[in-house]
Amino acid sequence: MPAACGWSDGRKPTPAPGLEVSAFATGLQHPHWIHVLPNGDVTVAEALFEPGPIKSVFEYAMVSTMRRAAAIGPSPNRITLLRDADRDGVAEVRSALLENLSQPFGMALIGDVFYVGNTDGVVAFPYTPGTTRIDAPGHRLNEFEPGGHWTRSLLASPDGSRLYGRNRARLHLRDRPRQRSQPDLRGPPTQPGRPRLGTDHRSIVDRGQRARRPR
Repeated sequence: MPAACGWSDGRKPTPAPGLEVSAFATGLQHPHWIHVLPNGDVTVAEALFEPGPIKSVFEYAMVSTMRRAAAIGPSPNRITLLRDADRDGVAEVRSALLENLSQPFGMALIGDVFYVGNTDGVVAFPYTPGTTRIDAPGHRLNEFEPGGHWTRSLLASPDGSRLYGRNRARLHLRDRPRQRSQPDLRGPPTQPGRPRLGTDHRSIVDRGQRARRPR
């Protein structure tokens, strides 16, 4: 496993003839995943692994490997928004879009809802196009099983009705009544073609758990 090291000052990749390379943003704390929004803004998940007590040889090897990759330490737990308004290849706007998350990784925007794949579950936040910061509380959609890889990726279906996540979870964004008193992120029900957040936990499928159930 090679040791992780950053780019030295002034160093750049060698591009193909006719192309130019510039640093879009620097100084991020372990940027782990990026997502480009429809307006061109780039969101970056910054997170680090925070290991607990080492209890096995496997865990020792895992932690040692991640330490060489500079992936261990106090996690920033934020998503940073970068904006290149003048399209010169350098982001002149930089803002903490979301903070105080739980080792965020995957991101997806469906309509006016911004989904974040935290290590312990998927959280939905209301999103306004062009915003640089979200202060509204998030709505937790599910919980991931502990263990396995601590990063949780997200992928929306083309029609925006389903959200797929690591750990074999699948969320159906159903148009159904809400069962609990929580911030309403669904918007007016009269808007056609817009997915609404469901809280039916039966729609969160984990094939591994289902396979272990007795017939």
